[in-house]
Amino acid sequence: MHLVEQTEGLAIDFDAIVAMVNLDMVGRLAGELLVFGEGSGDRWAELLADANAPLGLNVRHAGLGVGMSDHTAFYLQRIPVLHFFTGIHDDYHRPSDTADRVNAPGGALIVQLVDRLVHRLARQSDRLTFTGEVDPHAGAALHGPGRDDVQGLGQARLGIMPDYATMEGDRGAGVAGVMPGSPAEAAGLEPGDRIRRWNEHRVPDVRALTRRLRDAEPGETVRLRVDRDGERLTVEVTLGRR
Repeated sequence: MHLVEQTEGLAIDFDAIVAMVNLDMVGRLAGELLVFGEGSGDRWAELLADANAPLGLNVRHAGLGVGMSDHTAFYLQRIPVLHFFTGIHDDYHRPSDTADRVNAPGGALIVQLVDRLVHRLARQSDRLTFTGEVDPHAGAALHGPGRDDVQGLGQARLGIMPDYATMEGDRGAGVAGVMPGSPAEAAGLEPGDRIRRWNEHRVPDVRALTRRLRDAEPGETVRLRVDRDGERLTVEVTLGRR
């Protein structure tokens, strides 16, 4: 965010920025590599496929390019972005996230993929064309003070780690983790849940949940409809204060 806001002071020609490639949490490759932002540039799919051809990584494309990481600031300025991500885990932002838990060979493969991709990006004669859709409220909604919680400009706190693969779409807001001692834990939410409704309002994805939480008040009791392992249940959660 600071770089985007201070390009003039930092003597950076903003118009010369072709794309932003973000590696955030890529140390736990286990099966698939999530890549956000393919829809933000007109040739990302082609460049990614070409770069990955000799590596054979299991790449899953997820979302246009707005998420809880550094690439969002560039996306909101209509710059094509990619975010490479291996998923939320229980050690996120905890002392238990020790070096022995890193999948070093997997991380090396991801670095090779990004290296090949960036070299192709640098050699192409035509710039990528931005093809995303900018929601003017997205930056404020997603860049709240705490990245370990779905929260926005308001003061209410739920206490989940979102499943970034459900940032956009129509599969519900996925719960990747539940913070100890949080309102979400007290209400019985569990990792793997999909939040589908907030009171009478549909929740198609994490962004929709963020907007609901942004407008809520601490102490408010909310009825959430949740899908869990093929079952549908309703829980009531009393929101906390962040």
